[in-house]
Amino acid sequence: MLNPGAFFRKKLVYFELKQCLGMFLAVNRVKSRNDSYEP
Repeated sequence: MLNPGAFFRKKLVYFELKQCLGMFLAVNRVKSRNDSYEP
């Protein structure tokens, strides 16, 4: 039987990974935007 604690923890880790990935992509987008501003 799958214990709910492990499932919840896995879900939480997945959520945090998604958050980190989103932040990483946002930072990259800002970086590339800044690079394109340079003459």
